[in-house]
Amino acid sequence: MFAAHKLCLVLDLDHTLLNSAKFVEVDPVHDEILRKKEEQDREKPQRHLFRFHHMGMWTKLRPGIWNFLEKASQLFELHLYTMGNKLYATEMAKVLDPTGALFAGRVISRGDDGDPEDGDERVPKSKDLEGVLGMESAVVIIDDSVRVWPHNKLNLIVVERYTYFPCSRRQFGF
Repeated sequence: MFAAHKLCLVLDLDHTLLNSAKFVEVDPVHDEILRKKEEQDREKPQRHLFRFHHMGMWTKLRPGIWNFLEKASQLFELHLYTMGNKLYATEMAKVLDPTGALFAGRVISRGDDGDPEDGDERVPKSKDLEGVLGMESAVVIIDDSVRVWPHNKLNLIVVERYTYFPCSRRQFGF
C-alpha cells in the first residue's frame, strides 16, 4: 500500500453505504412504490434501488455513493466489512462494484451462509482489523457505529447512520 501511495479504507455496509430490509418488514403500500421505482431504474448503470428475490430483501444505496466510491478508490485501497453473512456481503459487493475494480475481492464478512440478520447469539458484536492486511496505522475505517470498533477507535470516522426503510428507522428508535 505504501508503494502505491495509498492507505487502506475499510467501509462498513449496513447503515453506512446502504440500507437493506427484508420483504416481510416492508409494508405493502411501500412495497408497491418500491417495485415500480425498481422497474423504472433497472437498466440504469448507477441505480440506487435493488430487489433481491433469492434473499427476500430490498437494498437502497446511500445517495452520492457512486461519486464517493470513485473518488475514494483513487486515494485508498478499498475494503468492505460487514457483520452480515458471506452471501449478503458478496451480493452487496457486486452491487457496489460490478466489475470488481474497486474492492478486488477485499470483502470481510461473518463468513456463514445463513440469514444476514438471524439474531444468532454466537455472532460477534464487534469488528477488528485482523482480516485487513497492512499496518493498523495505515487503515482508516468509516462506519455508522463506534460501538462495534472497540479496539480501533483511533482509526474510525463515524458517519451519520443511513436509514431509508421505515423498519430500519424503528429499529433505531427513530
